[in-house]
Amino acid sequence: MLSYSYSDDGEGGEGGEGGAIRLKAAHDIKITGDLDSSSYSYAGNAGSGGAISLEAANDINIINIINGSRSLYSYSYSLYGNAGSGGAISLEAANDINIINSFLYSYSSSESGKAGEGGAIRLKAANDINIDGVLFSHSFSFYGNASQGGAISLEASNDINIAGNLDSSSSSESRNAGSGGAIRLEAANDINIDGFLNSYSFSNEGNTGSGGAIRLEAANDINLTGNLSSSSYSDSGKAGSGGAIRLEATNDIYITGDLSSSSFSRGGNAGSGGAIRLEAANDINLTGNLSSYSFSREGTAGQGGAISLIAKTGDIVGIPLALNSFSVSEQRTAGNGGNIALEAKNNVRNLEILTQSSSNQSGTVQVTGLGDLLLTNTNILTSKQVTVPNPLRRGQFITLNVDGKGQSGDVSVTSSGNLTFTNSSIQSDTKGDDPAGNVTISSPGLVTFNNSRIISNTSSSGQAGSITLKTPELQLDSSSRLSAETSGSGRAGDITLQPYDGGQTLSVLFQEGAQISASTSNLGPGGNLTITAPDSITIQGQGIITTETTGAGQAGNIQVSSRNLDLQQTQLSTSTTGTGNAGNIILDTPTLTVARGAKVFALTNGSGDSGTITVNASTAVNLGLGVNDFSPVLSVETSNAGKAGSIIINTPTLTLSDTARITATATSTATNKEGGGSITLNASNMRLAGIVGVFAETEGQTPAGTLTLKPYQNQANLNITLAPQSQVSASTSGSGQGGDLILSAPESITISGQGRLAVESTGIGNAGDIEVNAPKFTLTDGVELSAAASSSGKAGVVRVNSQELTLDNNAQILASNVSSQSEGIILEGLDTLRVNNNSAISASTQTGEAGSLSINANSDPANSVQVSGNSRLSVEATEGGIAGNLTVNTGRMSVTNGSRVTVSSPDGQAGNLTIRANSLQLDQGKLTAETGVSRDNQGGANISLQDLYLLFMNNESLISAQATGEANGGNITINSEFLIVLPPQGTNGSDIIASAEQGDGGRIIITGQGIFGIQERPAIPGNQTNDIDASSQFGNPGEVDLNFAIDPAKGLIELPIDIVDVASLVQNNLCRASFGSSFIVTGRGGLPSPPHEPLNVDTAWEDWRIDSETEPIEPIQSNRVSSNNQLITNNQPRRIIEAQGWYKDANGNIILTAEPTTVTPHGSWLSSANCQ
Repeated sequence: MLSYSYSDDGEGGEGGEGGAIRLKAAHDIKITGDLDSSSYSYAGNAGSGGAISLEAANDINIINIINGSRSLYSYSYSLYGNAGSGGAISLEAANDINIINSFLYSYSSSESGKAGEGGAIRLKAANDINIDGVLFSHSFSFYGNASQGGAISLEASNDINIAGNLDSSSSSESRNAGSGGAIRLEAANDINIDGFLNSYSFSNEGNTGSGGAIRLEAANDINLTGNLSSSSYSDSGKAGSGGAIRLEATNDIYITGDLSSSSFSRGGNAGSGGAIRLEAANDINLTGNLSSYSFSREGTAGQGGAISLIAKTGDIVGIPLALNSFSVSEQRTAGNGGNIALEAKNNVRNLEILTQSSSNQSGTVQVTGLGDLLLTNTNILTSKQVTVPNPLRRGQFITLNVDGKGQSGDVSVTSSGNLTFTNSSIQSDTKGDDPAGNVTISSPGLVTFNNSRIISNTSSSGQAGSITLKTPELQLDSSSRLSAETSGSGRAGDITLQPYDGGQTLSVLFQEGAQISASTSNLGPGGNLTITAPDSITIQGQGIITTETTGAGQAGNIQVSSRNLDLQQTQLSTSTTGTGNAGNIILDTPTLTVARGAKVFALTNGSGDSGTITVNASTAVNLGLGVNDFSPVLSVETSNAGKAGSIIINTPTLTLSDTARITATATSTATNKEGGGSITLNASNMRLAGIVGVFAETEGQTPAGTLTLKPYQNQANLNITLAPQSQVSASTSGSGQGGDLILSAPESITISGQGRLAVESTGIGNAGDIEVNAPKFTLTDGVELSAAASSSGKAGVVRVNSQELTLDNNAQILASNVSSQSEGIILEGLDTLRVNNNSAISASTQTGEAGSLSINANSDPANSVQVSGNSRLSVEATEGGIAGNLTVNTGRMSVTNGSRVTVSSPDGQAGNLTIRANSLQLDQGKLTAETGVSRDNQGGANISLQDLYLLFMNNESLISAQATGEANGGNITINSEFLIVLPPQGTNGSDIIASAEQGDGGRIIITGQGIFGIQERPAIPGNQTNDIDASSQFGNPGEVDLNFAIDPAKGLIELPIDIVDVASLVQNNLCRASFGSSFIVTGRGGLPSPPHEPLNVDTAWEDWRIDSETEPIEPIQSNRVSSNNQLITNNQPRRIIEAQGWYKDANGNIILTAEPTTVTPHGSWLSSANCQ
């Protein structure tokens, strides 16, 4: 059937309109030939094609069985003039519409003029529509402008089945093209497409319109094995936008082909890509790719279109495929990439998602799980090489380098239940000045990463995006990683882990090798890593949480905050291997537990400084439980030119368990001169509960840091408990200076246990010092406080500033070296010093120079110094070294129960022992000085006891200055008002000895008012006497110089020269008046006459005493002197006997006796005055 208007007039005649064709049947319509309504003009304008309408009460069948048949055609054509529009084609059947191997064409075409619009094509069937042919609405002009392609609409009450192609287009080779027409398919059941749906606008040299919208709606499934494309393409001009593509199915969507909405121009500007939306009530299954993009090589690019996939009760599954929305301009600016949103019940699989802009902002990516969501083999990218199908040349592809320099969009993955990433990745990056997008992962349940990664990166000046995870529980397997990086000058993004909205707890579980990191490898600073939860955080497993810098940028910080923090097996670290500084680590929690191999590190292996580790725990810190390899739990370290940071712990209670360590280390390769890291422990109660250690150390030339122990928040007391073999040490094993150890507290420091606090050197570097500042300082139960050197480095000084210092039960304060020098021990500000029960304060060396021990040498005298229970104060050289001096300045001092105070070097030169005191008690105590070398050819070690009122010796006590070999004996100088020695209790007695072997014996000088219970004679072992002996075995004997006003050995008593008013004393004696006691004063009663003058004849003894009956005693006539000054004496001789004993009578008088007196020692040998 033909309706045709034709003109071939070369003068430009016009063609008329094609006539309308309308067929209506009460049953079927079957067409096996052509229906053609057209207008043609050779040189003039052509009219429009006529409308073609078919209406059947049953089926419409268009079957091309005649070779060369065109089926239904409505067109307008002019060779040199303008063409009209193609006519509308409409088919409506009460049953099926079948188009088999046939064509439905409505088009307008002009070679040289303007083409009109393609006509609309509409098919409506009460049952199925089956198309195995082509539906084509087109406007074309070679040299002129083209108009719009016509709309194509299919509506079926059952299925739509397409095995052919649907095409609505506008094209012009040389001028402008219009838009492609819309394509819409609507079926009450399924839509099945095994062909192509294409709406486009094309021009080589002119501008193009937009691609038409494509929409498919099915009440059941949509099955697409072909391609859907809406595009605008201009090679040289401006391209319009791609049309929107939308598929909606009440059940499933299956897509094997590609869906594309694009705008492409090589030489001009490009429009935007159209939106692509797939929505299924159940599953969406994709094999082909979905792309919405805008591309221009020389002009600007528009926006990438949005892509949405929604499967509310099902899954989104690719096999695999790419979802691309991007905007790229190779030479000018681009628009934004489109947003991509996926919504599924449980699974998103096998997708590669790309949204990017080459110079602007990428779109966002939103993945939402309505139940437990599993992302498998799904990657979200921001740059890659993309291959997309050529919308105009079927079977050909266009390759684009999508390398965004604009801001990448945000990525959000949320789930209503658990969320699992398997073999998946999310990458948000920027290669320009704009920031990368942020990544947010959110789930109220468990979030699991299996061989999956999230990476936020910047390679330019733009800032990388942040990564935020909101979940109560996070698990990462060995191949999983969360990373925020910068390789440019831009800042790396932050990483935040926190509970799901409103949650209180966070648990992080790592498999070995898993990692969460924020890093910089260039000028840009690294991002911070924050982990926070209101109630508790548990981090377990052999993973790594780290911030690092390998360039000039500073690494970010790590901050963990919660009410309870439990860290097990995992490593938290900040590090630098470049010039940038490492970040700090801050742990804020009332209770911190770091156990079972967990580590917190701040390291530098470059010229940048390492960070500081700060722990703020208002309740307790528990470190190292389950650590058995002596590895550090908290550590700062430098191994290059950078400076190590510090460790600061603020907590009331600190416990270090098993074999764990806290270390601040400068390794042997460290070169900085500013010092290694310091350790400050502000903890009121410290418990080192294993073979553990706190070490500030250097192994090379870098000085070690300082180690400071103080109470929490300046509380009153510091208590430290040490398990056997535990250590707190500031040390050097290289050439660097060792660090100092500082202990301080406002009121008291108590250290107990069989551990050790030390500053020490095992190399050529000098050890640091120990400084203690507290009003009360107690060491007990085997603890050792030591400044030591075991190699050529010098040992430091131990300086204690305390009012009350107590060492008990094997406690020790030591300053020692092997062959170098020690600075010694300085105790200042003491009121009381107690050294009890096998305890010691000692400065020593083997072959070097021991330091001195001074007690209040530069302070006011102490009230008392007590050394008891086999304890000692000593300065010693054990293998020929030089011993220092020992100085004590105190009011009272006692050395008892096997204790000793000594300076000694049996094979070398000893120092001097000097004690300034008011009273000194030796009860089974010893003061000794031993030397093997004389100092400047003079005596060896000297003992000087100064300013004494009373020196009391008892129970085998000893004061000895001894010289061995050829050395001369040291001198003993005692200045004491009274020297009282109780009778011997053992085999030797109590002795004062200055002795030598081959050298000369020393000199003993004793000055005072009285000496009792000891005399000069050889101190022979086992003689059971109290002896003063200055002797030499083979050399000259020493000297004994006793300067006492009262000398019982000579039987003389020096009386006072004061005139005493005895009567006044007796008259005012309240004791006698009240209790019947007596008060006796002896004296001369006045000044004596010179011994060379005769006595006055009136000189007589006047006795003012009153006996019990108050009767005066008869005066006794004194001896007389003759005129020639000769003493006339009584002829009866008197024998003077040395006092051998003494006792007190009932009135408190001391009576000297000629016979030894058995004495029972008293616990206290001084009694207070009282009236009894």
